[in-house]
Amino acid sequence: MIMKNTIKISFLLLFVSASLCADARQNPPAQPTFSGSFRYKTKSIPDSVCILSFPKKLYKGHTYFTVAVDSKGKFNFKLPKITEPIIMQIAPYEHGKIDGSMEYYVEPGDQIRFEVFDTLGRYSARFSGKGSPKYNLSEKLRLHFDDFRQRRQAENVSYDSAHLELTLKDFYTQLKKATAEKAELLAAAKTVSPAMSKMIGFEYGDYFTEWIRTLHYLYSLQYQENETVKNLIRTIYDHTGDELMVPANDLSAACPRYMIALASKIKTELYFSSKTGNVSISDYYKQLRDRYTGLLRERMIAEFIISPFTFEHISGYDPAVYDSLVNDGSKYIQSAHLKRITDDHLRLKKGAKIYPAVFKDQQDSTFSITSLKGKVVLLDIWGEGCVNCVYFHEKFEKDVYPLFKDNPNFTVLSISIDRTKEKWLRGIEGGLLTSKEYLNVHTDGLSVNHPFLKYYNITASPFLMLVDKKGLVYSKFDINLSSADLIKMISDLLAEPT
Repeated sequence: MIMKNTIKISFLLLFVSASLCADARQNPPAQPTFSGSFRYKTKSIPDSVCILSFPKKLYKGHTYFTVAVDSKGKFNFKLPKITEPIIMQIAPYEHGKIDGSMEYYVEPGDQIRFEVFDTLGRYSARFSGKGSPKYNLSEKLRLHFDDFRQRRQAENVSYDSAHLELTLKDFYTQLKKATAEKAELLAAAKTVSPAMSKMIGFEYGDYFTEWIRTLHYLYSLQYQENETVKNLIRTIYDHTGDELMVPANDLSAACPRYMIALASKIKTELYFSSKTGNVSISDYYKQLRDRYTGLLRERMIAEFIISPFTFEHISGYDPAVYDSLVNDGSKYIQSAHLKRITDDHLRLKKGAKIYPAVFKDQQDSTFSITSLKGKVVLLDIWGEGCVNCVYFHEKFEKDVYPLFKDNPNFTVLSISIDRTKEKWLRGIEGGLLTSKEYLNVHTDGLSVNHPFLKYYNITASPFLMLVDKKGLVYSKFDINLSSADLIKMISDLLAEPT
């Protein structure tokens, strides 16, 4: 695989078109019910499954619960009543560790029976019952995409400069073939409603992102200093255009993966056209704002506000500029859910007073965040099993922390949201999520219900923030902010008088 995917889903789920909600208006809302069983032959059966649902149509503020799997591999659960489609994730757990993840659209009244298999070393699922055709269609597209990626990995392709044009053209041909096969699978699913079929097509089998990630990797890393090769890559991208990507419409606003791909496309085009190799956050925002109207524009601006991908490949980040862009974007948002996102950001804008929270330290003593006044604080909220938390900690430890670890005016406040002290202490000892050199505290089992997390509407980790010496918010930031920009922000804050 060319580029490690450091983050799994991330993000928003917005309004669905009226066609998807027609049945819900005609019939009373019904609880979706699920009856599952694991039919593993080589792997051990999970002891439980974690179910996440997104009733507020955001990949923020999700609800989750776990159910036990019995000795025969069976389990049952219900979701709360819904009136329109939502996304649900199912994560099998074995000894406290996630073993894969399944994600599907759920509609009102679904009554689903499904079996999970471990064929050929990977999981697959088969569905029956009311509403099952869309689950089976999603599963077909997921497996089709997995097969494509496995074949590519097995080919062990070399992107040497001498054969790069032919190699990329061959890759693009494979992607076009896979995209055509995906279209055939969608067309064959006659019992799935047209609107839901389109949404599933947006969300599964994202071959366009495979293409653009490869080009971006070659352009920005492998051949960063080779202008001849970079010109070739730009030309190839210009000639291929958008053939692999389904054009956006209002339905795509309910498809988080597609929206991420669309934003990535815009940023990559800015990057390719930049003479300096930099993309400013202002230019990126203006593209999101000006290319679209209505629901799509609202969705793209909301993505800009809360997505960790916002800061990927951005240079020269300035929190004051970012705050001004969020304020501008709020003028275009009509949705009540999205307005709340903008309101949440006001508590995180530069100069806002940090919430005076208290936590527990390793000796079970009370620790107040206000006691750090006079220091520059990097606040890092994490939890066990968080892949992106590991990614940020590794990058921070390598690129940033060594420059400031001996400065008495700088500290890292590392906050665990694990519900048990044992998990928290295990995270400290493991060294993947935090360091013994940091100031380590925890939420005393409250997790996302801790007053600090509720005040800032933090429902997932990692959450990262810089606080200045006066105890004021300097900037919330995400894992894809460049190390260079983070170093500059910390240096600037340390240079300010107490």
